Amino acid sequence: MAVQRLSPVNTWRQSGRVSLWRYTENERNYPGWNLNADAAGCRSLLELLDALTITGPAAVWSL
Repeated sequence: MAVQRLSPVNTWRQSGRVSLWRYTENERNYPGWNLNADAAGCRSLLELLDALTITGPAAVWSL
């Protein structure tokens, strides 16, 4: 029986606080997406990016 190893992306779990938002009413002054995170959230997002890099092109993740 072969043991299937989970990719780093599948084992990643968010820690800290991460906020992602977009202003829909005033796109002229606030275009695009906004991202804010505390220190733990920043470390967590960096770990996710590292996991996506290790896993390669087959990695898929949505927020």
